[in-house]
Amino acid sequence: ISNLRALGKRVLMVGDGFNDIIALLRADAGVVYASGRNVYNNWVDVLIKSRDLYPVADLFKINKKLHRIITVNVLLAVLITFAGCAGLVWFMPQAGWTWIVGGALAVAGLVFLNSTRMLNIK
Repeated sequence: ISNLRALGKRVLMVGDGFNDIIALLRADAGVVYASGRNVYNNWVDVLIKSRDLYPVADLFKINKKLHRIITVNVLLAVLITFAGCAGLVWFMPQAGWTWIVGGALAVAGLVFLNSTRMLNIK
């Protein structure tokens, strides 16, 4: 794990949490199969209740979806803000501050609504 991290790689460690707890803690993310007798369950990042590796593959799919939504949120916020600033240059004398505040709230609302898509990821 130390060698991979020294190379700039991100490391995901999957283990049982008994004899590999040091490696789980050193990794960027630690995944443990949950059991009632495992005392390290609250030290790791993800607990898996099943005994197969399918949930680990699902984590990568969820990560891609979340990354895409976050990227869209940032792009929405930046592009709409730039468009709003450009609009201010031309329309500020007629529009007034009410439209500026309304536009800022609209941007925040769009980003918020797009973020709610994260709640439905399975």
